Amino acid sequence: MRNFIFATLFAMALVAGVASAQVAVPKINTAGRDLATSNPASTVWGSPSSIEVSKAQGTLTDVVGGIRTPLGNVTESFYGFRIVPEKGSWAFAADTSYGTLTNDQRRGSLGLKLGERLGLGFGVTTNRYSGVPNMDVTENYGGLSFALSETFYLGYVYGREFTNDSAAPEEKRDFSRYGLGLRGGSDKGMMYHLEYNFDVYLPDTSTTKNPGEHRSQSVIEVVFNNVLLAWERKYTSSNGGGTDIQTGTIGYSPREGFAINYFAIRGQSGPSTSYFDASLNGVSLALLF
Repeated sequence: MRNFIFATLFAMALVAGVASAQVAVPKINTAGRDLATSNPASTVWGSPSSIEVSKAQGTLTDVVGGIRTPLGNVTESFYGFRIVPEKGSWAFAADTSYGTLTNDQRRGSLGLKLGERLGLGFGVTTNRYSGVPNMDVTENYGGLSFALSETFYLGYVYGREFTNDSAAPEEKRDFSRYGLGLRGGSDKGMMYHLEYNFDVYLPDTSTTKNPGEHRSQSVIEVVFNNVLLAWERKYTSSNGGGTDIQTGTIGYSPREGFAINYFAIRGQSGPSTSYFDASLNGVSLALLF
């Protein structure tokens, strides 16, 4: 049971967490595995069209009472595209992680620009976990993004999550996402993006198997002369302990042409005395137009 719970938490934090950084406004990082975001409405604000691939490798470790036991290696691969015409956007992304549990994630999104201040978006995310038992998790959601000024943005998402596995009946729970973001600067000089967002998952009232969760994420990005420095932290709090994932990125991030990033992910899942540790490093490439 411990290994299954760990594998589920890790796969969801690593893969499902990829696209959570853009709830209020798009990231500056144009090769950051965030093409189909957790709020599709946010993609209508100044994000370029993009085609992207990435690859990451790392290790998993079980830590009990200070004793570290290697659990094996993890490999993650990503590909996707985002097309951003003048009045909207649409995107698709696929992310697969291999390790204690294999997770295949697919994301699709559509964003529409309504006037100069409001974005509207719809999306679906599916996660298929291959393990014991096999499990499918699907999220359907819609969102809004408000451009209150040229630098200040608000985002909101409402959706429903459905969980199906081979050992239990379907479970469902509703969730909301809230985001506050600042983004400004010049394409030819320094640009910045600061964002804080959080998710609130309500427990499934028809069962006792799907508890509520609270997820929060902080994002800091700075680009100067196309050189990117970025840091993200995502924390998930639920019954049985939290999951803390931090990502650092350095790269070449123009607004058109080719972009390349190196990223390092460090994660921990579980209580302080008995937890799982993850470490991944990868490279992301994108063509922007």
